[in-house]
Formats: sequence, C-alpha cells, structure tokens
Amino acid sequence: MKRSVRAFINQMERTDYKIIICLVLLNAFGLLMIYSASGFLCSIKSEYNYDDMYLVKRQAVFVVLGFIGMFLIWKMNYNIFRKFAVILYILGICSIFLLLTPLAKESHEAVRWIKIGSVTLQVAEPVKISLIIGMAYFFSKYYKRMKYIRVIFVAWILGAVPALLIYKISENLSTAIIILGITFALTFIMAPNWKLHAGVVAGAAGVVTLGIWYLKTNLPSPTELDNMSFRIGRFAAWLAPEQYADSKALQPLQALYAVASGGLKGRGFGRGIQKLEKIPEAHNDMIFSVVCEELGAVGAILLIVLFVYFIYLLTKVSLHGENIFGTVLSMGITLHIALQTIINISVVLMIIPNTGVALPFISYGGTAVFFTLLEMGMVLSVNRNHMQKKIRRKMKESE
Repeated sequence: MKRSVRAFINQMERTDYKIIICLVLLNAFGLLMIYSASGFLCSIKSEYNYDDMYLVKRQAVFVVLGFIGMFLIWKMNYNIFRKFAVILYILGICSIFLLLTPLAKESHEAVRWIKIGSVTLQVAEPVKISLIIGMAYFFSKYYKRMKYIRVIFVAWILGAVPALLIYKISENLSTAIIILGITFALTFIMAPNWKLHAGVVAGAAGVVTLGIWYLKTNLPSPTELDNMSFRIGRFAAWLAPEQYADSKALQPLQALYAVASGGLKGRGFGRGIQKLEKIPEAHNDMIFSVVCEELGAVGAILLIVLFVYFIYLLTKVSLHGENIFGTVLSMGITLHIALQTIINISVVLMIIPNTGVALPFISYGGTAVFFTLLEMGMVLSVNRNHMQKKIRRKMKESE
C-alpha cells in the first residue's frame, strides 16, 4: 500500500511540475519575443534611453516578482481567499474608480492605468482576479441553488457590475468582454440550465449579426470613420480592411501581412520586417504576428500546442478540486487564460475585430504577467491541497 501512496504522490507532483515548466517556457519565450519585437525601436528612441533591452528588463522584473508571488501562494492554503472573497471583490470594484482620481494615467487616448510612484498598474488585472475569487465564493455558497434562474441572474449581475464599470470609466471593452465571458462560462458549466444559456447565446449572436450586417451595408468613408467611435472603426476595418488600409485597418493588416510573409519556417528570429515601423507597438497585442513572421507556421503552431497543453493541465486541476470553491477558482483562471489566448490569436489572424487583448505571458505588460502568475499560484495551491487531502486518505487506507 505504501508503494501505491508514493505512486499517487508522484503523479500529483508531476502535474505541479508540468505547469511550472510550461510557465517557465512561456515566459522565457515571451521575453525573447519582446526583445525581438521592440529591440530596434528601443535602441533609437530617447524615451527608452536608447537601450535595446529596455522593455525586456522591465518585463523581466515583473516576471521574477510574479514567480516569487506564485510560489508563495502555492505554499498557502487557497481557502484563505474564500474568507476574504467579498472584501476582495469590493476592492476590485473600488479600484476601477481610481481611474477617476489624479492617480489615473492616460496612454494611447485611454485611461486604463494608475500610477503610484514609479509603478504603473493596469486596473483591469486585479479586477479579473477579484471577480474570479468572488464568483468562486458565490458558487461555493449557492451551489445547491444554481438550478434556479434567479440565482444564475445574480451571478451574472456580479460579473456585469465590474464589466460595465470598467467599460464606462476606462472604455476598456476587451476586458469587459473577458469578464462577461468568464462569468457566463462559469454559470454554463456549474448551473444545470443549458436552455437559458443557449437562448442568451442565440440572442447575442442575433444582435451582433444584425449590427455587422447594418455596418457592412452602411460603411462610412475613411474621412467619416475618423470622426466615429474607435470601436466602430475596428469593426469597419475588420469588414473592409483594404478600404481603411491607411487608417483604422493599418495595424491588423500589417500584422496579417507579417503572418503571411513568415511562411512555413519564418524569416528567422530577429529578422522580421513588419515589426520595425509598420506594426505599431508590435511587442503588445500583435506580438503573435512577430512570432509567425520570424518563426513561421511551425513556430506558431508549437506555441499554440504549448498553450493547449498548458490549458489542459489547468483544466485537469479544476476537475480535481477538493471543494466547489477550489474547483470554480481554478476553472475561472483557466477560462481567463483560454479566452485571452483565443481572442488574441483570432485578432491577429483577423478572424474577429481588433480588441486590444494581450497574449498571456508573451505580450509586453508587467502588471498583466505579474497578476497572471499570481493566478497560477492559486491553481497550484488548489492542486497541492487536493494532493494533501488524497494522501491523508490513502495513508488511512493503508493503515
């Protein structure tokens, strides 16, 4: 029986180690691609001190801090977050209102960051974590009543509040969509009412289809589009990219050209051309296009396979949570990573309109990588506590 216990421990530990190995590979690859995408521009601009490693070094600091935070949370009992779930959810809501204070920082005509001293924080990231923790608490408390429509509606409201606030205050539609997507997917998985969810999906699909049809049949001229909302501009650029190639469709078109020019094997690491001036800030949302151009379809597919395997490991942990709170917590984090990955790659390939969603662990963004690594610590903690519970059970059986 002792051999079976040891075999079980080894199996559970391997899941932890596999997740950590995937994280190391993704973040290392992300740092390499950030250097490739930004090195030249950083070396010729005074705002980066003419240092080609400027953005890489900044990202590396947050990666290191994120891994430290991840390991600390890994060794904690994740159930402690359940005790403070309501407070954390409220703090997440309150953090959005900081964008209305002097702490707010504007960048690229958007106010989505706050600056405290020398640290710039993107508010959307802690909001996502606080929402997931809040939803995990709600499901753990009302799991047996999830069959009631009114309880599902309450869960949707919990997700809608931060989504609407972050959209209205910061005009961050992409984060709002991700928050709503996580909320809806969790209720779909946890609540035994597929008809309600199917009806909502059908209704939303109908509205979106009608809106796209209307915009496609009434496309404005490039001059008219300049005076319209940038969101309408993104939809119009997606529907008729050649028509707006010199304005709203510049970034997505150039990114698509980069994908196409990479071919099967790519131009070689660091040899991409589109990133130099044609793709604005290629190290951010469009970094996947740099991957495709320099490493080709082979490199892009390998990266996608790594993401798929990583998400599979996170899902595996979600399915083995020791309680509802742990299950929903890890499931919400898994959905967060999966949604952002799918949306980012779909944008680069012009399957959907540009949303401004970063590719997890790969795109430049210190706040994003730091908080996402903290989320990984929570998933590892869920797996660790499940493992310890199973070990104790196995030991009792072996006595």
